[in-house]
Amino acid sequence: MFKLTKKQKARRTTIAPAGFKENQDNIVIGEVFKQILVFFSYPRDFVEGFLASKVTSPFYSLSMKIEHSDLDEASALKNEINEKQDKYEHSNDPVEQKRLANEIHSLNQHIERLINSSNATLNVMVQATVSSTSKEELYKIVKDMKNDFSASSTQIKLRGIRYIQSGLYKNQSPLFIDSGLRKEVAYSNGQLMSSLSCAALWPFIFDTLEDPQGTLIGRELTNGGKILFNQFLYKDYPDQAKQQGRSNGNMIVVGRSGTGKTTLMNLILMGHIINHRKIIWIDPENKNRNLCSFIKGNYVEIGLNNQIINMFDLKPISTDSDTRESKKAMYDTQNAIFNVCEEIKITFETLWPNISEDALAMIGEITVETYKSVGIDGYESFEHLKPEDYPTFADFTHVIKDKIEIYSRQEELYHREIDALKELEMKMRQITGSQGINGEWGRYFNGITTIKKRNT
Repeated sequence: MFKLTKKQKARRTTIAPAGFKENQDNIVIGEVFKQILVFFSYPRDFVEGFLASKVTSPFYSLSMKIEHSDLDEASALKNEINEKQDKYEHSNDPVEQKRLANEIHSLNQHIERLINSSNATLNVMVQATVSSTSKEELYKIVKDMKNDFSASSTQIKLRGIRYIQSGLYKNQSPLFIDSGLRKEVAYSNGQLMSSLSCAALWPFIFDTLEDPQGTLIGRELTNGGKILFNQFLYKDYPDQAKQQGRSNGNMIVVGRSGTGKTTLMNLILMGHIINHRKIIWIDPENKNRNLCSFIKGNYVEIGLNNQIINMFDLKPISTDSDTRESKKAMYDTQNAIFNVCEEIKITFETLWPNISEDALAMIGEITVETYKSVGIDGYESFEHLKPEDYPTFADFTHVIKDKIEIYSRQEELYHREIDALKELEMKMRQITGSQGINGEWGRYFNGITTIKKRNT
């Protein structure tokens, strides 16, 4: 089982939500009220994709947590049948007897399927987190949700459990290490069901997928339906994409070795090429060389033959907003420099996992001054700057050395800054080298961008 290191645990506590407060029947995170509703009753039988229509609401989100159970669901259901049978025999109400008879028959059929399929028994905990900026609206959404979920088409019953709202939220959130709930309390909020039934709850399932302008990438195994997939449905057909809960083009392809992941990616990419989309493919395994050559694209082996992308190149700023950004916002030099600061921090944490927080804290200051050293002060638009106008890590290292010299004049006041700068100076040797010897990572990071886009 994967275990967090002490450093990772400490890091996770620093990103837990701020302003977290628990009330009797809700929690507050910042200015947002949330109530956790637990699924505690399902219809006896349901088909695949049962929750598919429930995952696109803007008012709540669903989460599912699964634990293997030592209990046998079939045995538990037999006990339920015995109880219903006892009620049936002692009842004088024909209507109640008919209802109980139908329930007993349904349970027996379900047990028979469980035994024949040899499915594992799971404890399935499904929760809905309802969110609103006001308590009154929160309660209205909760009331409407309960009515909607308990309708004849769904027959799911929800309940909001008082005094443990915080624990329920933490129990299914990756931001918390411990929910604070007793184990038996957390477990009792789940429902025992077979792995087959649990799979039917999973909402992301389809028989066929026929996106307009989609690429034919295969067929669905169960019913043989064709799959025409358009990764950019959210842009080309926003109304249809919204109905399917596809708000962006993010995707992931997973599968065992030899199952066709690369072939699938090639099909999708060929579809993009046919639709004249620009593609940037980052592939450490170099599987894209042949396809790139076939379509006369640019193939770049970073670090070889002096091919470098300079991290200090400023990039136009984009957002997830539906409205087109203005040029002034896209080429805001100050914000673009701040983005580079974050990229350098992320890169350094990857290269040197043991880098200190003090050293990371100095990066913003050093980066801003690095740009100033080549005449980029953050006030003029960078739209027309060329690759040779930007600084490199060699300039970054010079700024570090200059700052060490400046701070050393008042060493008693700035000893902490000096230590952080000296740490950075030592690490930069692997990129910019020292005493005439090139750094081993310099071919990847140190230099102006030399890759030229070829028009084909």
